[in-house]
Amino acid sequence: MDSGPPLRSFEASAATAGSVVHAALQLWLERESWTGSEPLTALRSALKAAELSLDTRLMALPSGGRALQSLRSIATHLSELLVVEGARSQDLSVEVLLVSRVDRFWGVPDLVVEATRTLIVDFKTGLQTAQASEAAQRQLMFYAHLLRSQTGRAADELVVLSPARADRVRCDEKEVELYIERLRSLRETSSRNAAPEQGLCTYCR
Repeated sequence: MDSGPPLRSFEASAATAGSVVHAALQLWLERESWTGSEPLTALRSALKAAELSLDTRLMALPSGGRALQSLRSIATHLSELLVVEGARSQDLSVEVLLVSRVDRFWGVPDLVVEATRTLIVDFKTGLQTAQASEAAQRQLMFYAHLLRSQTGRAADELVVLSPARADRVRCDEKEVELYIERLRSLRETSSRNAAPEQGLCTYCR
């Protein structure tokens, strides 16, 4: 029997610089801190709360200094994005489980914004190569499918936020469906039962 996807928790595993950054951004968003006059000041408060929750200090972790710079840059891009979209805290879904029960696909996007438009946002704290950026866009298309399956709402835009920039791409429903069809086909191929043969299987006689 399929038990379904596990619940996501930052406390479930040892803290990394990336998990601290994500936890700080989550708290910062939930507090609607991007709307204030000094969003980065509020970000410091969210970071301290995240460190306390995870019982660690970002600067004590490997790559902590780089992660701190990434946190500030991503928060700056995100603040600008949310203000332009006219978003409020009630328009945001942070780290919410999305499930397609028909496909039995599931995922947890970093952020879904449902204000004047619907955006799916992914945070990338590391350097983004062209290959990594393409992989992130495919991940966002997967989330767009889950959002449509669970809520009936289509995403208008897919956004990858990295320290260097905000990559924004219009969500093409046809491209999303083509990608999901590929995933279905791959899963069907990989889930086919193996055909044991004598000489390959010890238990075949």
